[in-house]
Amino acid sequence: MVLYRCGRRFHVLALDTVAGTRRWSTPVPATATRLTLDQGTVTVRHGNALSVLDDRDGRLVTRLDGCWNGCTAERAGGRMVLSHESGGGGVLEGVSLPGLTPLWRRTLPTPRALGRPEAPYQSGWTSGGIYFAVPRSARDGAPARVHAVDPATGNTGEFGLPGFGLPFARAGNRVFTVQRFTLPARAPRFRVTAFRSASPDPWGEIPPGADRTRWPDACEVLRRLRPASRPARLWNPATCQATSAEGHRLVLRVRWQAPDRASAALLFARMREAGGGVTVPDVADAAFSVGPRAEILTFLSGRTIIDVRSAYLPVVAELPALAREVARLLPVTAAFRGPGGEIAAPPPSLPVPLPATAEAMAVPTGPSAALAGYRNGETTVLIDPGTGRSAPARYPFTAFSPGGRWAAGVSPDYIKGRDYAYVLDRTTGKVRKLPGFEHPRQLWDPVWSPRGELLLTVWEKTDEDEDGEEDDMVSVGFVVHSPRTGTTRFVRVRDPRAGGSRYQWNGDGTGVATELAIDFAGDELDGADGEADLRAVGRFDLRGRPVEGPAAPGRMSGLDDWYSPSRDRYAVVCPGQTTDVCVHDAGSGALIAQVDQVAGRVVAWYDDDAFLIRDRSGAALSITVVDLLRGSIADIARSSDERDGDLRLFFARRPGGSAPA
Repeated sequence: MVLYRCGRRFHVLALDTVAGTRRWSTPVPATATRLTLDQGTVTVRHGNALSVLDDRDGRLVTRLDGCWNGCTAERAGGRMVLSHESGGGGVLEGVSLPGLTPLWRRTLPTPRALGRPEAPYQSGWTSGGIYFAVPRSARDGAPARVHAVDPATGNTGEFGLPGFGLPFARAGNRVFTVQRFTLPARAPRFRVTAFRSASPDPWGEIPPGADRTRWPDACEVLRRLRPASRPARLWNPATCQATSAEGHRLVLRVRWQAPDRASAALLFARMREAGGGVTVPDVADAAFSVGPRAEILTFLSGRTIIDVRSAYLPVVAELPALAREVARLLPVTAAFRGPGGEIAAPPPSLPVPLPATAEAMAVPTGPSAALAGYRNGETTVLIDPGTGRSAPARYPFTAFSPGGRWAAGVSPDYIKGRDYAYVLDRTTGKVRKLPGFEHPRQLWDPVWSPRGELLLTVWEKTDEDEDGEEDDMVSVGFVVHSPRTGTTRFVRVRDPRAGGSRYQWNGDGTGVATELAIDFAGDELDGADGEADLRAVGRFDLRGRPVEGPAAPGRMSGLDDWYSPSRDRYAVVCPGQTTDVCVHDAGSGALIAQVDQVAGRVVAWYDDDAFLIRDRSGAALSITVVDLLRGSIADIARSSDERDGDLRLFFARRPGGSAPA
């Protein structure tokens, strides 16, 4: 299908895609601006009209005139749903095909633009015989919505969304949105987000998964915030407006309430990124606005996201203080778990003194990992997975099994010419001391298998230079230990490409992975920092034999496990890079995301869509959650004392991991 102009007239031309011959051609009045094909029809927008043509012969099916502010026409089987404007408001109607016999008609309240009413929907699509449409905002503060319209009866259900991105598709109880954004000095990017309803009936009259009867009542909060004002509800019950005695208006909008704090934090970060927000300090859990004197301030408190706004300068200056007070007044809400019940919302992660650190920090925790221990200087501290209490440890434990039962570490120095590994059963408090190697060989870098059954360490030796002097450590192979059976296996890897200093488990825990040098051509292939560009991560079985299949291009990063909690993704330092981490689909190897400037700083996966990174600038240290676009979500540990500069945090994955929602 081709839209072209010949002289002063536009035409739609249909071609046979096999023979390249003309099937039909139809002139279009006025200036045509857009052509779409769907469900056996061709829709053309021209001038202030919209024409629908039959794609078989170009015959006009229907035309909507006077589309000053938008019209839509979507076919659903033998029916068509038309959305257009009229003198009394937006009109939604259903007709049967052929003949355009009216089936039903509704007049809907819609905003007015340039003195004219708008069509009720800005975009739409059909799926499974249902018309899905994106309504224009009907009132101030209304959340983004998708309507599901039955073409036969006009009955309409609704799915509520947090309010960023354009909905464009639906599958079952999920709705997909697309959002375009541009970072400085970067090509434009698009983010596709899937929203899933927690309700078994995702197209009910109340937006599912967002039952606003459970949300904080905006007007009740405003009454407590400003008792002398006159609250007026704008969108029940999400938005309310209070007017002071001076006539100054303050609007409070409950933007969204997520099922849990982690989901709220991720959503808040994406809202901030989408709006180009500037962080506003010392407001609730986090806050942003578009500038120092902006009319809207958005903040996160627990699992609730709220806007406070005003067009009056005296009130604008007070927005941060008002937001802090609103956060204090918010009721404690329950975390929605879908059908089957609720659980109490988790308490906020308040700064608490961690023993052996100089300053108070928030104890970091996430949906897929919990803080299991940390090391500062020469002191190692373990955190009880059941009670959260901390206690000093005698041995330098750095690796914790999923669920936190087992802890493991290796001796930093040789003890009487030999090194050791230590395994702690945290349910009994017993420590098993495993002999390693005599100098110059040693154990290093322990890591637990995905099910916590086996411990993997690197088997290294000291290399010698041309003069016979000790040089860098190179890996010989790996060691596998079973704490339940007490068996230890020393495995030599004879592949000449292997030699990296790290071994990690593969996706299912039946083998291991390490870096391979895949080219020995010389310095001309080196990167800007002198490290070989051509590296890959290869896989071996537990006998040290190469596993067939393509290697993963790139190098091991600083992650404690290169696979995500769900094991559906893996992360490596991008090929030819030293600063970026590339996230790939574990099944196909397809690139999912390239996270800028985090290689060497990544500590652990927070969940499948976010990392924990460690930042140190001078004496300041922070542990931050960032998403896969490197958008900062929250600082979960921070210190400005140089005595905490070497602090290392160790995490235990929660049993079962975390699958992307």
